[in-house]
Amino acid sequence: MPSITTFFDARGNQIHSLPPDSRNTILFSPHAKYILVAGFGNLQGNVDILDRQNKFNKLLSFKASNTSVCKWSPDGRYILTATTSPRLRVDNCVKIWNVNGSLCYVKEFNELLAVDWRSQNLSDFPPVKNNEPSCAPHISAIEYLAKNTKISSNSNKPVGAYRPPHARHNTDSSIKTLAQMESAQLARSRFIPGASAASSSSQRSIPGATPVASTTLSAADKNRKKRQNKKSLTPTPAPTSNPTAQSTTTATNGGKPEIDDFVRPGFSKTSPSPSPSPSPSPAVQQEQNDSSLIIGGVSSIEDKKIRSLLKKLRAIESLKNKQINGESLEDTQILKIKTEDNVRKELKALGWSE
Repeated sequence: MPSITTFFDARGNQIHSLPPDSRNTILFSPHAKYILVAGFGNLQGNVDILDRQNKFNKLLSFKASNTSVCKWSPDGRYILTATTSPRLRVDNCVKIWNVNGSLCYVKEFNELLAVDWRSQNLSDFPPVKNNEPSCAPHISAIEYLAKNTKISSNSNKPVGAYRPPHARHNTDSSIKTLAQMESAQLARSRFIPGASAASSSSQRSIPGATPVASTTLSAADKNRKKRQNKKSLTPTPAPTSNPTAQSTTTATNGGKPEIDDFVRPGFSKTSPSPSPSPSPSPAVQQEQNDSSLIIGGVSSIEDKKIRSLLKKLRAIESLKNKQINGESLEDTQILKIKTEDNVRKELKALGWSE
């Protein structure tokens, strides 16, 4: 498709050819005056009537959709088209057309299996003339055409944009689509060169909700806060009461002489050593021990592991209390209680003691 229709004479000479079109059916009338060229089956059902005696001139065209049977009448003046089952199980009907293309008769069936003309001799009918009057259409054809005209007028109604049911009968011009509202909002919130991200981009708010103050921080503000938090977590060294004692405890580095080898003016090398600084209290010592696990404000790996093991130990103690109180435990919880010894061994290996 599209196909080319070509006519040959009795000697096989090509006498006429039609332009390419969607056609798959050719039927000669009984008197061989007219030729029906149509496209049925999976095609749209367009029908052309050609006059063979007038250089294959096309007289008229009409449309017979869903046609599965097409036959000329014995007198060559009518065309029968029908929709039959099982080719098509809906809209089964018989239509009779005049040779001038007008619909003369329609009869519908719930199920139509076959249809044909009654066989008659061709000699009983005179040849068809060009100016013969057409018959008046039957009432069935008039009703069928009126019904199809109404259906086609409804289907050709222009369809607009989809609107929800609550807004279909509202013609107020104040109704805006979502795309219009978003474009208007983007037009208001334009980018200002040199302005921060928080000030240049307006936060979208929910209609009807209480406006909330913007808490958006720029990247520079976030980095500055991180640096401040890191500084606050870094421990500061405690000032010593005797700077001389601090200087004497410095070890040699890279072969340099110790500070004790040098004698400051006004001091002798044999002068009594300064009194040792008082030992810190147990609370301060515990704080120093805890701070030794923190390097640069970040907990060490051992500290994290100790905390994780202590968390497991607390969970085991809680499960043991439930078991003492008579509560039923799951198998996984009982297995967790049995791992208490392993947890304590790991804590002891990391240097933790109760």
